[in-house]
Amino acid sequence: MGRPSRRKASAQFRWAALLGIALVVFLSFVPDPSYADGPSRFFRRGSFEPVGIDFGVTTGVSQVARMYITRPFDGNPREVVRRDEGANNFTTLFGLDPRPSNQIQFSDSIAVVPSALGVEVTGGGYQPGDVLVTQGLFVYLIRGNSGPQLLSSGAGIPTILEDNTDCAGTGQANAISTAIVIDRWELQFGGAAIVTCTASGVWEAWAITTSTNSITQVITTNTPVLIARLSFLANGRPDITSPNFKDCGGCIAVVPDSGGTAYFVSGPVPAAHKILADKSVLLDIVSVPLPDPQLPAGRRHALTVPARFRNFGSSGACLFGTVPADNSILQFACNDVAQSLHFAGTGAGDLLVFTSAGSVWLVDGLTLAVSENIHPSTGVYEDLAFSPVKKAVIQVGRTSQDDPNPGGKTGKIKFYILTGLGFTDPLSVIDLSSLRFGATGTEDSNVSCKNVGTDVNGDGFSDPMCEADAEIANCDAPLFCILTGVTDNPSAFEGGD
Repeated sequence: MGRPSRRKASAQFRWAALLGIALVVFLSFVPDPSYADGPSRFFRRGSFEPVGIDFGVTTGVSQVARMYITRPFDGNPREVVRRDEGANNFTTLFGLDPRPSNQIQFSDSIAVVPSALGVEVTGGGYQPGDVLVTQGLFVYLIRGNSGPQLLSSGAGIPTILEDNTDCAGTGQANAISTAIVIDRWELQFGGAAIVTCTASGVWEAWAITTSTNSITQVITTNTPVLIARLSFLANGRPDITSPNFKDCGGCIAVVPDSGGTAYFVSGPVPAAHKILADKSVLLDIVSVPLPDPQLPAGRRHALTVPARFRNFGSSGACLFGTVPADNSILQFACNDVAQSLHFAGTGAGDLLVFTSAGSVWLVDGLTLAVSENIHPSTGVYEDLAFSPVKKAVIQVGRTSQDDPNPGGKTGKIKFYILTGLGFTDPLSVIDLSSLRFGATGTEDSNVSCKNVGTDVNGDGFSDPMCEADAEIANCDAPLFCILTGVTDNPSAFEGGD
């Protein structure tokens, strides 16, 4: 067979060139690749630079979930923006004080006090829905339509200038990384806002509480209390462990940037269900015979899996992470009907560890067993948060008319769902078929509830009495019994006693 003619070869070349151009044009319109088990993009906008993220639930009749974001990662102006679950874009909540210099970079962090069923003020003095923001070593409170208010005038984190020092007093402001989380279970730190900071190989945790004058409505604060000062660098977000997390329920979980250990810090007054002493190193994240004895070095985020969750609007996702470098917020698919997460093998109360290599590790909340790389490629995040979970207050069989030993493994466990302002008839707003009760809050323990006229908390309203199968619930003392469910809004809630 002879060679093709020059004319034929030239025509083939032209066709190849045209196909190449067409392919380039086509690929320029192909969206970023996505994988069945990978995160997807929830939001992206040029120069958006989302940093801190958390969720709340609006007050009033609508009770819709709301996402809060701090931005930008560096430079000015700084602001807090918000987006309701049915909206398509973000709106500005409030502007924040500018950085001392446009060149100073550090992580702003945000935490929203969980909305609660019938609770007006938390043990830490905060109102449900309060928004707290760290800016370097300052901590600001946003309440309702009131602009950011600096918390505390005493010694401690909020009064140290971010442009001349850091929490360890080493004078390296550019190295500061701060984070904030709410003590939602109020087991170890009385409902305080827990602020952590790290720089130059030192990590500190501070507890900040507040109070409001009932007449003047002026907000006052107490001097921040130093909880822990440990010798490691930990740039990632901390979290509060679940009530029945093995050996340290309601503790601060933090994973240092290097090494293979997670730390769990308890409160100053040991809780009845806590076993180990304060600031103990409770577990080795990576242990032999794993091939790599170290987690990937760099920022590691700790995130507790809630006992109940609802997806954020129609997103199909309940977990979100910020990526400032891509101007994006990514989302992880969740099945809020089956209560299953994107990460296989996770359960209520487990601890997820997001690493700087994009992998996710799992610490079992009941056994402390560690699963390596349950997901190898989720991406790297500045911050992460689950969609909002309300707080409910329950009391397990401790009134005079109850069985004095309600936690046995046979028969029924009695408990009450406590009423409060705006929550005077719980059975009219709770989806009773959604109720789960037990050691993790996922147990289908055949919960039944009725009004029997008992006012447990003395607020003038009848608190519904409920019963659950004790053997299925399996929450003998000293374990907490956790109730979860959804309201007819719908909103997810959890509570324990």
